[in-house]
Amino acid sequence: MNKQRTWAKWALIVFFAVMALLTFFSGTIRNLTLPQITTKPVTSGTITPVVSGAGMTEAGDQAEVFTLRCSVSLEDSAMLKLGAEARITNQNGGGSKAVLTAIEPDKADPTNRKELIFTVTGDNAAPDQYLSLAVALETSKHDTVVPNAAVYKDSVGSFVYVVETTSSPLGSRSKVRRVDVEELRRDDGYTAVKGELTSQDYVVILSSAPLSDGQAVRFGD
Repeated sequence: MNKQRTWAKWALIVFFAVMALLTFFSGTIRNLTLPQITTKPVTSGTITPVVSGAGMTEAGDQAEVFTLRCSVSLEDSAMLKLGAEARITNQNGGGSKAVLTAIEPDKADPTNRKELIFTVTGDNAAPDQYLSLAVALETSKHDTVVPNAAVYKDSVGSFVYVVETTSSPLGSRSKVRRVDVEELRRDDGYTAVKGELTSQDYVVILSSAPLSDGQAVRFGD
């Protein structure tokens, strides 16, 4: 009888050990098949939008005064004011100045775009120069800021994926949750948004596969 009890005891121990190993390895294999993600925290910060454009300089009515035209979206044109000075980003050493003097409908696409007209002057100004321009707008401070890469769009609108992680004796598991947001302002790196986000949230900026609401994920190395 004692031998039978001992045998049964060891059988149970072996059974539970095998089940634990199977659970561990099945969980590990499952995790390796999940999308791998990279995240960044939700923060507060400042946003300085920049409107960019490029074009060729043309001779104007006055000597050493040139005109440059470039096309931008309606959204970008609405943020600009006449008299704004643009930074010339592809000219070494400076010496030229570009000032926005007019905003007109883009003849090639008047419904969706506007044409910005700049007056270019200075020691380095000349006709037939290809110049890249950038106009920095007023800086604003916002409570909720996320990287541009975290903002997704679909037919419903803009949204981000927030990561939620739960822990158990068998390890931790993570999944993403869709949070709809309203884009308030954007610059080259970050977007100010309005939505149900807190400073404790982390948002997905990169994924190895397409995501959906409730999707299980794993973190990158």
